[in-house]
Amino acid sequence: MSLSMCKRQIKIHGLWPNHNATEDIVRSCKASVKLKIDPRVTMRISNVWPNCKNPRDYYSFWRHEFCKHGMDVFDSANEYFSLALQAYDYICKKKLYTKCKKYARAKEMRINMVYDTSSKEWGLQENKICKVKF
Repeated sequence: MSLSMCKRQIKIHGLWPNHNATEDIVRSCKASVKLKIDPRVTMRISNVWPNCKNPRDYYSFWRHEFCKHGMDVFDSANEYFSLALQAYDYICKKKLYTKCKKYARAKEMRINMVYDTSSKEWGLQENKICKVKF
């Protein structure tokens, strides 16, 4: 999970499983995939996962994220974004971003997490809590 400061608030920057699709797959996906996301999930991600560079263009941004990082790992865009929201909520509830030194001045924070598919719970990846970019 990567977080970034956007309008002085901590927002989702990305959820990147250990996978990146090839550019051909991403291009094909962007051309053909229509995101089917529950309206409640859409409302939440519009608040916590905005396109900070171009706030008016959130849909193509989310489609890019799903096509590049989620399509081959998750069954649906709704599952990908719902899981990202769960990770974000876990981080915020436990205030894990405070473990990142100087997080208030950071442009981006990567908090390495693991997801246990059997218990459906998030946890921290040992010894690699945080990486900060300024």
